[in-house]
Amino acid sequence: MVKDLVYPEGIYLEEIIAYYRQTWDYLRPYLEKRPFFVKFYPEGVGKESYYVRGKLTHAPLGLVYHGKKINEKTSIIVEDFSTLKWLLEQGCIEMHGLLAKAGKEKFPDLLLFDLDPFPPSGFKECLEVAVLIREVLNSYGLEGFAKTSGLMGLHILVPVIPVYPNEMLVKITKFIGSLVEKAHPQRVALQDYRAEREGKVHLDYNHNRFGKTVILPYSIRAYTGAGVSTPLTWQEINNGKINPLDLNIKTIPERLKDNGDVWNLFTKQYSLEEIIKLI
Repeated sequence: MVKDLVYPEGIYLEEIIAYYRQTWDYLRPYLEKRPFFVKFYPEGVGKESYYVRGKLTHAPLGLVYHGKKINEKTSIIVEDFSTLKWLLEQGCIEMHGLLAKAGKEKFPDLLLFDLDPFPPSGFKECLEVAVLIREVLNSYGLEGFAKTSGLMGLHILVPVIPVYPNEMLVKITKFIGSLVEKAHPQRVALQDYRAEREGKVHLDYNHNRFGKTVILPYSIRAYTGAGVSTPLTWQEINNGKINPLDLNIKTIPERLKDNGDVWNLFTKQYSLEEIIKLI
């Protein structure tokens, strides 16, 4: 079991359990039937951490292992809060989910744009680039849903019909990113070379590859400040006043109480046929 003090600034295990209990109804739709990769921080944040490989010792009977071989890491299906609570008590903090549902592992239902700022660019620049990406998506009849990464980055998810292999989603994300990069070469970089990314927002299309995961909405991050990966509205993004440091374990329950989940992510799945014709 993880020690009681999880974050060195004074956040304890009971606070983490309380947060996830309060937000479980909002987190659950994103965990449902989605393979979840278990990472433990047994000594707390800032100390040694590891992904689980193999069976979990003394796991509750209700824990459901995901049998498909995605990679060497152990993946499970979290179906109830009691299972999640047990994982938290063992040192699990972050919720890393596959971009695909169980049974459709090679055909994701989520397409991901992963935006990371490189100084002097910051979160404000991520918001600006997100608006540019949305404009391109909308021009092809697609809608994106943006959330903070829980750190200083931004994720845009597009719910898609789960019939396209990961390789196609990589191509589509790269294609859309290249359009934005071509129009705004001083603001956006697709290249992985550090020299090409400095001062820009890096769009990592490779996060759509098979076996890659995304930090799920309402997951806490295992970094100082206990930031939370938080769904945003496009109005908030256009206003440009969001500070990701304000979205954390202490503030999100109140935000949800006031606004609920601002997404309607799973009400539609988009076809990508029209954009595939252009690639």
